[in-house]
Amino acid sequence: MELLEDYMSKSDKYVPEKVDEIDVKDLDKKMFTKDYLFASKPLLMKNMAKEWPAFTKWQNETYLREMSGDDPIQCETTPLGKEEFAYFHKDAGSWSKLNFTYGEFLTTIRDPQRKFNIYFAEEDVPGNLHEDITEPWLAKDLLVFAEKAYWHGIGTVTPPHTDGQENFMCVM
Repeated sequence: MELLEDYMSKSDKYVPEKVDEIDVKDLDKKMFTKDYLFASKPLLMKNMAKEWPAFTKWQNETYLREMSGDDPIQCETTPLGKEEFAYFHKDAGSWSKLNFTYGEFLTTIRDPQRKFNIYFAEEDVPGNLHEDITEPWLAKDLLVFAEKAYWHGIGTVTPPHTDGQENFMCVM
């Protein structure tokens, strides 16, 4: 925990003022590897996930519930209105983990009357939904492929931060 606290105290030095944006059709593997991956430089790749089945299928809540609604998941919570990421406050007592089914989570995140921020983070994609994710072509042979989810609800905010490993975060 001491290393994490030391890193977070210096985190403003690691967050760039501007992140490059490139449409994935204008990016090649050599450029990505040299200018971004090996440089540990963040990059916003537009249109990376548009061809994934998840891009269209996950817009349909009925589909999500049919595929994984009964699957158990653990969600992290933080006090409503707080701009914090629960992971960095585990020892502070202001966070908790709750067990839900994925369907219960989908209902809860839409509830504007709920008493806490809730998100499903750094966990495996529930049930059969992982079949809708395609390994990014830029990651093949360069990164270990893993499917981790981050879903949140109304009012949940995650402040800018860096992760401890290289990753693609696809926002849909």
